[in-house]
Amino acid sequence: MYFEGVVSNVEPNSLAWAAGLRAGSRLVEICQDATATLTHDQMLNLLRNASIVKLVYIPPHEDGTARR
Repeated sequence: MYFEGVVSNVEPNSLAWAAGLRAGSRLVEICQDATATLTHDQMLNLLRNASIVKLVYIPPHEDGTARR
C-alpha cells in the first residue's frame, strides 16, 4: 500500500478518501511518528491498530505524481 510513505491506493468512499487522502499523497507522520523513521510494517501496524489515526501528508501534484 505504501512505498517510501507514498500512498499507492485509496478506496473510494472510505474514511481516508473522505479526509482527502489520494494515491500519490506522501505520508509525513502517522500518529505523530515520522514516516522516515518507520518501516513499512510499522506504518501498517500504526494504521491498523491506533484507536484514532492522525496523518500528516503532502497531497500529490495535480497530475497525481508524488511530491518529494
